[in-house]
Amino acid sequence: MKDFIDFKKVSVELLENEILCTHYKNGFTITEADAREIDDAQLLMCAEKEVGMLVDLYDIDNKISKEAKEFFTKKGKMLAYTKAVAIVQKEKQDNLPGGFFSSFIKPIYPVRTLNRNNWH
Repeated sequence: MKDFIDFKKVSVELLENEILCTHYKNGFTITEADAREIDDAQLLMCAEKEVGMLVDLYDIDNKISKEAKEFFTKKGKMLAYTKAVAIVQKEKQDNLPGGFFSSFIKPIYPVRTLNRNNWH
């Protein structure tokens, strides 16, 4: 089982305590194809066991396509293995996953968005 996979736009790492960390790299638009690639990597790393997800968006200025948002929240294979999601981002990043999770998508797992004011 792999514990680190590096792609052009993201890296995915299996941390202790069954937590998958997805770190988004700066300057990219995340497409549905990217979302599928990320989902496949996460599925490989979790070995079909439930995991917590840590999504690191703190130091980036990326966009995520509508199709990628829909894939992550409605179609991804990891939905069945996700216990909860924590999204770390700067305060005003409404175009990113934390914003769309809290605004209009009702995920099937708990989601917490952390920013500079509540990340300690």
